[in-house]
Amino acid sequence: MTVQDDQILDAIEASLTACLRVSKKPAYWDEVLDRAGLSIDRPAAAILMVLDHGPCQFQELVKHLGIEAPSVSRKAHALEDDGLIIRQAASDKRIHRLSLSPQGQAAAKKLKSAKRSIVQAIIADWSIEERRQLIRLLEKLASNMTAQFETKPSNKNNPKE
Repeated sequence: MTVQDDQILDAIEASLTACLRVSKKPAYWDEVLDRAGLSIDRPAAAILMVLDHGPCQFQELVKHLGIEAPSVSRKAHALEDDGLIIRQAASDKRIHRLSLSPQGQAAAKKLKSAKRSIVQAIIADWSIEERRQLIRLLEKLASNMTAQFETKPSNKNNPKE
């Protein structure tokens, strides 16, 4: 690898890190939740966004969120109490399938719309070609990252971050 290759890779990694960092900041989520008109917290919003893709078993939700099971369980119970999600027992009573209630579907739709409006504001001065180029490159990056890491099990039982 050349020095120029290293600089390019460093710039890509730094840009991705910055985007991910901002997307996790409380100020970003305050804006999303304000625009959505919802009085829930970020973990609740994350659960709604996952379940918006379809029902899943509790352990799948835990794995997708990357949060400890007891925390997800508490938040899922609260969302169930608020009427936003539905918990259905499978034939094995220890396994539960979670899905959005009609109110949860409406909340998820508001969240998506709020996030879309933020992106729209951020790229308002971009040309259509710049927008298309970003889509194409992000889809390619996401596809490659998914192929590399999505099905690969972690060899760490309890990673420390």
